[in-house]
Amino acid sequence: MPEMQVQVPGDVAPGGQMQVMTAQGAMMVQVPPDKKPGETFTFMVPEAPAPPQPPPATVLMQPVVMIVAPVRAPSAPVYFGRRSVQITCPTQGTPSHTNTEAEAGLGTWLMCCGLCFIGCSLGCCFIPFCVDDLKDVKHTCSNCGTFVGEKKLIS
Repeated sequence: MPEMQVQVPGDVAPGGQMQVMTAQGAMMVQVPPDKKPGETFTFMVPEAPAPPQPPPATVLMQPVVMIVAPVRAPSAPVYFGRRSVQITCPTQGTPSHTNTEAEAGLGTWLMCCGLCFIGCSLGCCFIPFCVDDLKDVKHTCSNCGTFVGEKKLIS
């Protein structure tokens, strides 16, 4: 082990501890009880431990599994109108048609508010909620019931 010689600083009492910078970094050293501030003493510096060696690399070979999935050709975009349309089922890939359901949407409410604004407030303003052509239309697949698109009165 290498030795190092240091001088006791004025604020460290005999027998106290002081911090010393070594090649390995800072370390605490016990001052001998017979050394007064300003005197020097020698101490042994422990050697730095050797850095750990990385474990040897091991290569594991795993079998390669290839999964081949059928690829469907993209179909032409479908325009969803107010009536049922012909589609390809999104889950089963079979030809199908859509079921339509009319629901009140933004356009229906705006028509109601517009009629109320022009003076039809005694019940006539609710006519848009009774006319399917003034509502949004949702399209679902007739095979599986999946939502496939919609036609909004006002987007």
